[in-house]
Amino acid sequence: MTEDVPEGFALETEFLDTCEKMALIEFAGARPFGEVRIHGVAAKRRVAQFGWRYSFESYRLTPGPPVPFPLLDVRERASTLAKVDAN
Repeated sequence: MTEDVPEGFALETEFLDTCEKMALIEFAGARPFGEVRIHGVAAKRRVAQFGWRYSFESYRLTPGPPVPFPLLDVRERASTLAKVDAN
């Protein structure tokens, strides 16, 4: 069955194996997620930002903490799939 998808969309069902999925779930569960405030109001979401920080108040990017080691391989593989630079 062929479905209409947005241009450039790619689904890679085997991108992560079961062990990688479990490791990323554990990694994400151990991260401190921060509150998002938009126009002074707490949004119904929490974020963890790496590499760059986006301010939802000022709409600016500032340097953030480095990308954690467990995400580097996923970032590299995703960039290869998307044909973009990982950095």
